[in-house]
Formats: sequence, C-alpha cells, structure tokens
Amino acid sequence: MTLIEALEQVIDSCWKLERVGSEWLMQEPNSTHSELRITAGKSFGFSLDKSGNNAFPLFKQNSPLEGMNKKCDGIIVTESGQRTDVILIEMKAGKNAAKEAAKQIESANLLIQWLLGLLDLYEHFTGQVTVIGVVSLKPRKTPNRGTTKLSSGEIPKPGKSPSGIPLFVLQNHPKLKTRELLKHLEPAA
Repeated sequence: MTLIEALEQVIDSCWKLERVGSEWLMQEPNSTHSELRITAGKSFGFSLDKSGNNAFPLFKQNSPLEGMNKKCDGIIVTESGQRTDVILIEMKAGKNAAKEAAKQIESANLLIQWLLGLLDLYEHFTGQVTVIGVVSLKPRKTPNRGTTKLSSGEIPKPGKSPSGIPLFVLQNHPKLKTRELLKHLEPAA
C-alpha cells in the first residue's frame, strides 16, 4: 500500500484540501495571505487548519501552554516512481513571520512522524519518506520599483528546520509546483 492510499483510508474527508483541476487550493479567508495553489502530480492534500473543526479535541482549546494547538496550513503527499515526499506548508504575511511559521512546520512534522510510525507499526505503509517544509510568504501585488512586471521569484536553496528537515522560505510564489521544489533537493550531477 502506498502512503497516499493509506492516508485516503485514514484521514476523514472533512480535512481534505479542495482540488481545482490539477491544483490543490489552500485558502485562509480572513488572512492577508489568503490563497496558495499547489500543482502536484499523484498526490493527497489535507489541512488540520479548517475553520470550525477542532483538529486536537484531546487538548483544551484555550490551553495556557503556548503552541499545543498549532498546526500548519497544509500537508501535501506526493508520489513519483519509488519516491514519496510529504510537503508541510505554512502561509504567512510578512518576513518576520517566518520564525513562527517554522515552529508550525515543526509541529506538523511531529504529527507526520507519529502517523508514519503508526502506519509502520501496523504494516500499512513501511516505505521511506522525505519530509520538506515550506513557508510561503505573501506574494507582492505590485512590481518592485524600477521594473515593469512582477517576478515569480526563484526557488531558493532550502535551509534546515530545527529538526533538520529541508525548509524553503518562498517569497512571491502564489503558485507552487512541487516538481520544481523537489528539484532543489536532488544532488548536483
């Protein structure tokens, strides 16, 4: 069984991201960075950050312990050949928000490691997975001074999260192609 097949059987449909054509749509209606479109081939997308849904009913909603209810905006699982990648995505409005977003990526990584551990324990999925974090900063709506068009921005080389997963901080990317992102993880030939 693949990881996508396992997650389709485990994750309730209310947590699944909306798919529009070949793109996963991440939306935060009351945020200044309100939409991100992700193109991924064979994939499964879900979010625990759904308005009106309590992702962690075990925890008090107003716990005095900071971060216990933190989650990232979206999780995309992709498969290509023998490769399986889990992409943890957090959308933020400003450069200074990247540090807080990295904590939310770490929270999501802990959740994914727990899920992978359970799937492995019960032999539903025992394959190898690469986990990647993405902080998507709000795209500019106007061109930089001295230019006549918006630049879609290059995908930078990833840094590392505190737990060591590759962490991309993207600016001016209203659309994300997972294939382009994953190219930056491949060793140079």
